[in-house]
Amino acid sequence: MTDFKYKGVLVTENWPASVRMRGADRPSYERWTATFNDLTTLNANSKREIKAVITATLQQVAA
Repeated sequence: MTDFKYKGVLVTENWPASVRMRGADRPSYERWTATFNDLTTLNANSKREIKAVITATLQQVAA
């Protein structure tokens, strides 16, 4: 699993449990979860998509 912070939000790469088994092939999609400081979570299927969702959410909060 890969964790990183984007604009202060923790982003975690999530894969189905069956994919984490030794020798398993990863599916052609990704699954990302963003966890905000208030423990709100958002999901997306690509790294680009999760970054866009985080940016849009932070802009809505700032407005």
